[in-house]
Amino acid sequence: MSSTPLARIPSWVRDWQPEWKQGAAGYGRRFGSDFGIAAVSTTTRYALAQAFKEDTLYYRCECTGLSRRLGHAVISTLIARRGDDGHRVFSFPALIGPYAASMTAVYAWYPSRYNGKDALRMGNYTMLGYVVANVGLEFIYSGPHSLLTRMHLNQSHGELSSKTNP
Repeated sequence: MSSTPLARIPSWVRDWQPEWKQGAAGYGRRFGSDFGIAAVSTTTRYALAQAFKEDTLYYRCECTGLSRRLGHAVISTLIARRGDDGHRVFSFPALIGPYAASMTAVYAWYPSRYNGKDALRMGNYTMLGYVVANVGLEFIYSGPHSLLTRMHLNQSHGELSSKTNP
């Protein structure tokens, strides 16, 4: 859930919902809306991934070169790993999650002037946010004392952490 708010421009900065006005109340509604969208997107993605027995986490590229690593980061937005060998498959949960979240927001708490086309546009922005987050995870330094070393990124698919008890 953390990648979506970091990668997308928050609605409280964009002011796309003028009906929610300015000030603390408007800020609170926009912040809550962004949090709700991120929660629904992430929950949908990981619940469906569990049902499909997919691993939708991002794994760094084992390749070298800027274009290959960038391509890996972009393609990994819609790719999951499946099975004991971790073979790559197209991930319907990764595709459905952002759009389910934006549809939920439009029809549950957004002002009535929003419709399905707005939900698709918002889903596209969320998907773009996942792409930006993957590119960041691919290229941000993850040396021995960085925050990223505490994440799964330094492991290959299926590898147990040295701190994990089998």
